[in-house]
Amino acid sequence: MSDARSRLNSAEKMSHFRNLVVMALKDGKLAPPERDMLAFLANKWGLTGAQANEVLTNPDRIKLVLPKSDEGKFAQLYDITEMMIIDGVVGAQEKALCIGLAKELGFAPGAIDIIIEEILAGNRLFSSDDQIQRAIKKRLKK
Repeated sequence: MSDARSRLNSAEKMSHFRNLVVMALKDGKLAPPERDMLAFLANKWGLTGAQANEVLTNPDRIKLVLPKSDEGKFAQLYDITEMMIIDGVVGAQEKALCIGLAKELGFAPGAIDIIIEEILAGNRLFSSDDQIQRAIKKRLKK
């Protein structure tokens, strides 16, 4: 999975990060787990502090660039779903945003519920991200 993210070009990384920021801010506040996840991903993806700050302060200035590959699409949907649930609260606006992105990426709206279920189950079982993602992909193909 990390392979799909590592192949993103700069505009795709910024757009992906933007989507995560928009999700994190959807409920009007940036919770500590959301802030930590954003900082971790910005660092992992090689975004500079200035780039990350630009997205955090002006997410609407970043152009939306949807991934072209199936792996890239899945990675984006997985990450945004993870951001939605990381603070332990799934608001109606957050879920609507997630479902809208799922549709734009070519997934059925019900995919979000499957992803949420599998992430939560995987977290309870201390599964790796790869294990969780394989379980999700298996369920989405049914």
